[in-house]
Amino acid sequence: MRGRHRFLLLVIGGLLWNVCSGCGNPYPGTPRNEESNPHPLNATSEDFVLSEDGEAVSADIVTGADEEIHVLYTEGQDANTVTYRLSTNRGRTWGPGVNLTETSEPTSIGAIRLLRDSNGLMYAFWKSLPDNAAKAGEPEGTWPGVLTCRVLQGNFWSKPFSIGPSSPSALYSWFACTDPQGRVHVVWNQSHPITGTAGARFTGTILQAELEGTTVSIPKTLRQFPPPGQESGYTAVRYSGLHGYVNAHGIAHWVAQRQQSCASPATGGCKSGQEIVYWNGTNEMVLSDLAEAVKFSPQLLVDAHGSDHVITTGQQGSKPCLLDILPGLQEEPIPALILPITQGGLRGFQVAQGAKGEMAVLAEAEDASQGRLSFQYNLYAGSFDGANWSKTANVTDAASRLLSDQATSNSTDPVTVLSARHAIGAFDASGETLYLLLIADATGVNLNEQNHSEVHITTSGSGAGGSLIFRPFHIKLP
Repeated sequence: MRGRHRFLLLVIGGLLWNVCSGCGNPYPGTPRNEESNPHPLNATSEDFVLSEDGEAVSADIVTGADEEIHVLYTEGQDANTVTYRLSTNRGRTWGPGVNLTETSEPTSIGAIRLLRDSNGLMYAFWKSLPDNAAKAGEPEGTWPGVLTCRVLQGNFWSKPFSIGPSSPSALYSWFACTDPQGRVHVVWNQSHPITGTAGARFTGTILQAELEGTTVSIPKTLRQFPPPGQESGYTAVRYSGLHGYVNAHGIAHWVAQRQQSCASPATGGCKSGQEIVYWNGTNEMVLSDLAEAVKFSPQLLVDAHGSDHVITTGQQGSKPCLLDILPGLQEEPIPALILPITQGGLRGFQVAQGAKGEMAVLAEAEDASQGRLSFQYNLYAGSFDGANWSKTANVTDAASRLLSDQATSNSTDPVTVLSARHAIGAFDASGETLYLLLIADATGVNLNEQNHSEVHITTSGSGAGGSLIFRPFHIKLP
């Protein structure tokens, strides 16, 4: 039986918070009335419920000055409300949610992003989709939409404004980031018309713009594929899963999947197929040919030495893993994260990038134990120390939690077990602590039933999904 989705904010690293006594509100436009742990969902006293209304689909997290943690997430009917919340003491208490979509026309919300620039301004991005069915293609960007932004500037959030093409059928995948100077950039791919090629569909134009508050620079074209004048023979070119960063010189690096189809017979150098492509700031290279589109798009990280790392899925013996590819080097990919499972499945993976080259990888995969937890997915994490990837850490560890509760509980009530769906991470300024937002199903396992059957855990709230809660979790990063 399917459980409700829940958001969990996990803190990875040392216990670094202090209560901010008498602090003023750094964001007067955001109500400050902070709550303290109103509705813990299970026996863990450190849980903090951020939302009981929403369906856990998209989320993002940013660390700010001093002890600030900023989060952005979707909730409400069909997860089409974008909500912002702020904590000024490392998540111990939180201000109330601010609905950023209340002034917008009703829309379907896809991928979202939250950034903080060098001046302390907060930028909330979301992609509006044609309908809820299109969410299945996010964040790969297989459906077009409109990219919207609001900026927390002074005392209030700005009015929503669009970035890139205003046509809802033009913008596909995208990423937003800050460069080392704290400037905000957005990179996206969009469709473009091809003269004289009837029925052709091309989304290979990739552009970049810089934001300073609500001012958006004139977009510059980074790449157009096929190049102008060389479109003959192509019937479709689709880029998806665009992901990357912008360096100190304002130059974007990115990785994506590219699919191209050719007329029959193929002419003009067209080659049908699916590829992983990488852009090093000036040129595009093909990293690998694919038999078909991969389910989880590759992600791009950069280390403290300025070397790029493309993270993608792979296999290490009989076990699934995340592979680290160094573009342009004649080296075999190395495992960044080896999962302990030999059967079951990988539900997804994500990456976290620190400002000083810190890197972490996250993956949701089926529990390695047998029997009663075979339907559960744990969150696994690994980090890069500048030379090597760490051993895989089991962040949620449902089996250990269950065994611990079984040994201490005399209750017939089921024990809550968390099944990870998706995670987003952000390093703090020191690079020594990684904060996570975890989207998970919360289900119950009755410890006193012989077959350890799964039972449904209900929560209050009118939404179709579950809750967003805060929980500190501590591991040591290299």
